[in-house]
Amino acid sequence: MAKKKTKQKVIKVKIPTLSTVFDCPYCNNKKSIHVKITKKELVAELKCINCSTEWKCKTNPLTEPIDVYSMWIDECEKINSR
Repeated sequence: MAKKKTKQKVIKVKIPTLSTVFDCPYCNNKKSIHVKITKKELVAELKCINCSTEWKCKTNPLTEPIDVYSMWIDECEKINSR
């Protein structure tokens, strides 16, 4: 007689996602900066909910929200060092 085949368990792998919400260096509130990337127009917009700070920049198709936030922080440091 033939043995009954057992079904292998499916292992689901969770893909980690990057955050789109960050801390604001101006008003010191946590998770108040929201980054929105428009892939069609290749424009990224960064906006703080509390202090209404806004920043826009051009992006490429590979840009992630953390990249936009990092570019904004670098730009802020450059302006403050003058």
